[in-house]
Amino acid sequence: MVREPMKSEKKPGGFWQLLAKTALVLLVLYAIGSLISIRVQIERAEAEAEALAAEADLKERTLDMLQSQAGEEPSEKDLLDAAHEAGYVLPGEQVFEDAYLK
Repeated sequence: MVREPMKSEKKPGGFWQLLAKTALVLLVLYAIGSLISIRVQIERAEAEAEALAAEADLKERTLDMLQSQAGEEPSEKDLLDAAHEAGYVLPGEQVFEDAYLK
């Protein structure tokens, strides 16, 4: 018994079906890549929002501290420091300046 070689049977539209499946796979891969990219952007934006919130909190606490200090009377030490910075000295006080620092 002699067997005849099998002839490949071509299905009508085989090329177009393969092209359509390939295009579908590529579309799905593109969609997955886009979703991953968007997720990364969301994570970066959330991290930036947290950093900005922390910075805003720090500035708010600093503002509160400065506002509370603005209502207080300056202490004697603060006044003496300001006078020394302006070049004033107490009676009998000697000030030595380093000539090399200027």
